[in-house]
Amino acid sequence: MELNREARSLENQMHARFAKAFRVTTLSDFEAGVLSKGYVTREDYVEAYRLYVEKMTAADFSVEEIVDDSGYYVRNYSSRRMDEFYAQDAPASEVSRCEEEERSLSRECEVGTFQLISTIFREQSKPSSQFDD
Repeated sequence: MELNREARSLENQMHARFAKAFRVTTLSDFEAGVLSKGYVTREDYVEAYRLYVEKMTAADFSVEEIVDDSGYYVRNYSSRRMDEFYAQDAPASEVSRCEEEERSLSRECEVGTFQLISTIFREQSKPSSQFDD
């Protein structure tokens, strides 16, 4: 079965709202497979985090696995590059620029892996109406 990767074709309205909120137009194969079932399981959530960590590791980040009291992953990462900036007592402007670059790269690593799946999984557990129209 070929998966439809177009976010606009999501049948579950909640999934479609989240995709729109995150400006997702094309789903990754992983997301399309998960969302084609109509719900996100704990296993899907864990796999999404694993894929995110894999991308972060490939981008030279170290990711520490932290789970909060509710059982959700807390994003916590570091990099050798930032450690070197701090060790060299780099100017605040340089550190700030580097931190923003790393936040941006981390967000890129979440796309197609953890961002959408995590949000849907959490919303299934505790609806917030945050992304309602």
